Amino acid sequence: MTTAKPHASNNFDFVRLSAASLVIVGHAYPLLAHPDLPHFLHTSISTYAVKVFFALSGFLIVASWTHDPHARRFLFKRVLRIFPALILVVLLAAFVLGPLVTRLPLGEYFGHSMFGDYFLNMRLYIAYSLPGVFETNTYPNAVNGSLWSLPAEFFMYLLVLACGLAARWLRVVGFAVVWGGLTLVFMALNMAEIHFQTGYFTGAVVYATPVTSVIEVAPYFMIGGCIQLARRWLPLSPVVALVAMAGAVGIAQAGIYAEPLFILITSYSVIALGSTSTPVLRDFGRFGDLSYGTYLYGFPVAQTLSWAFGDRLPFVGHILLALAISLLLAFASWHMVEKRAMKIKPKAQAGTMPRPQAV
Repeated sequence: MTTAKPHASNNFDFVRLSAASLVIVGHAYPLLAHPDLPHFLHTSISTYAVKVFFALSGFLIVASWTHDPHARRFLFKRVLRIFPALILVVLLAAFVLGPLVTRLPLGEYFGHSMFGDYFLNMRLYIAYSLPGVFETNTYPNAVNGSLWSLPAEFFMYLLVLACGLAARWLRVVGFAVVWGGLTLVFMALNMAEIHFQTGYFTGAVVYATPVTSVIEVAPYFMIGGCIQLARRWLPLSPVVALVAMAGAVGIAQAGIYAEPLFILITSYSVIALGSTSTPVLRDFGRFGDLSYGTYLYGFPVAQTLSWAFGDRLPFVGHILLALAISLLLAFASWHMVEKRAMKIKPKAQAGTMPRPQAV
């Protein structure tokens, strides 16, 4: 969930905001027990949107490292992008949303162990529930189910750093070689666990995050990084992307499960579209990068609407209202917190050339 400067000359803001909005649309189905959750390339649309985020993030974060390979600056920039907005959404959920909707007396709410545990989200140890909150919702107890991807995202940031330091230590091989080798490892793990369903990692949890969740999305980040590293030789064509995506859809509709191919095509396609400068689409960043905030607030907003209205709102109306409120909150988050945090990010050393779209 990287960022771009306002008025960027590419479509990355549009692609990211579209993915964040698609997450809200996809979540509406389980949150309201609506049947027939849409799938794309054999994946629910909300999960597919997260995979799009990871592909874009891999492309941009690897660019950030290769243009300023300084460990402390790199890590500080990642912290500034992820944590300020996350801390705000956790505090608002615990101290504003929770007391408003909990079924418990406030003394019991604030004294409950679950209340204290919820702040573990600030260090990416994900806890989904607050005491007495959303217990009677159609999808009960979960305050912010979207947070599951953030530990995986930050793990990938650390992996970029680790690859950079390993390449520096080994000396005989460059970052691209280390990254390429690790990409093959993650693709193999994805094939084994997701495609062949070996079940080797089923039930394995590290730092409150299922290992299978990381294995499912990590290859998109890795391939996104590979595309960045091969950018000098690999043309990014929207036409090729559309043709490839049409082919992937045809393969999926034929009932063929080809996840490795879908990873390659999805990553190339969204990056090609994002790298293109299209009138209107390239102007989506004029109000700021709202994608991360939309992603963070979409789930609790939708749950609050479900708590307040139950099934009295039409399904489409629920989605549209959730999108509108989430965008407003994302706008506030960007201008009050995220943009200000970005202003204190460390500058690259003289001679480096960080690209405008990378944090």
